[in-house]
Amino acid sequence: MNLVKQLSKEGRSLYLSQLTTKTFQPNDRVLDRGDTISGAYFVSDGLLRVYAISEQGKEVTLYNIAPGETCILATNSLFNNFLYPAWVIADQQTTVSMISGDIYRELFRTEASIQNITIKALSSTVFGLMSELEQSHVQTVRQRLAGYLVMRSSSDFMIHATQQKIAADLGSSREFIARILAEFNELGIIRSMRGKILILDCSGLNSIRLAEDNV
Repeated sequence: MNLVKQLSKEGRSLYLSQLTTKTFQPNDRVLDRGDTISGAYFVSDGLLRVYAISEQGKEVTLYNIAPGETCILATNSLFNNFLYPAWVIADQQTTVSMISGDIYRELFRTEASIQNITIKALSSTVFGLMSELEQSHVQTVRQRLAGYLVMRSSSDFMIHATQQKIAADLGSSREFIARILAEFNELGIIRSMRGKILILDCSGLNSIRLAEDNV
């Protein structure tokens, strides 16, 4: 991890002496709501998804944790002795580095890089949640889905995600997402396949995303 290189000699020695790692397979549960948090978690590779469950039983994605990032809800629970308030699942094979709470608190007190990654995680998570909240009130699901596809596509314009995952990320139902994807498919702006979506017309998706009216 780049974080290790940024630590002082003493901090690096302390960090590495206490570090443990664990690899999770796709769909493995990493944390459950109500868990006691005994340390800090950093993603080394892969992707974790943090989600809540609505009263209707639907999964609603709160945010994702990518390599080099930490879970701010876990850190908040650690510093304030709260129980974990959500669920965390591995979206793909993911390696997580863990360090005990006492050591993390000590490193947070003495190491600028630990302070920076914690503050960055807090600010980016709050910004992301506020953006999602604003979009959910201002934009239609159709617009949000178009934006989701544009933002999540790789350099080859491919999105590797199931309809169920997209629905969870957008706080919608799989059936509703499937209908909109079928519409996009008929319009010729995407090609929907099993477990992946190819963008054929990025400008078309952007037009839908930025439209003021629900076309």
